[in-house]
Amino acid sequence: MKNLFIFTILLIIVTGCNKEKQIYKKLEGTWTLSEDYISWQNTSTYFINNSHSEDLGVLTFDKNGKGQLVTNPYTEYWNGEAYQIPSYTYNIEYREEDSGKMLLTNPDTQQSESYNLRWSYDKKTFFLVTTKITYQQESSYFTDHKFTCKKQD
Repeated sequence: MKNLFIFTILLIIVTGCNKEKQIYKKLEGTWTLSEDYISWQNTSTYFINNSHSEDLGVLTFDKNGKGQLVTNPYTEYWNGEAYQIPSYTYNIEYREEDSGKMLLTNPDTQQSESYNLRWSYDKKTFFLVTTKITYQQESSYFTDHKFTCKKQD
């Protein structure tokens, strides 16, 4: 009985370690990136923003679950004016100790954003999702940000 208990504990430890390595192996490589962003503000003037961007950039992971997200430059239009948005590079890291979240960090400012990792059924696509709701005295804000990452062959 004692041997069975020790075997079970060792099996749990080994399986836990393998899970993290399996995720690293699935992430390793290059992924194309698209983005969906919804924001809603309920203030004295109601405001909603809904955007979708295809071919936003490329996400590359190494064998340790770390990598970089590099966005493509693009043109954004606001009130009829065109604004050139340059390419940006962010560090990204899978963190099993944070309930399997992805940490996206701007290397210039060291500001980070945490995203939930969700896999598609075929494991060739994953989603990075964050949702925030903020209440203030006379206003409320809602944001839903989703990156869709598809494995390049």
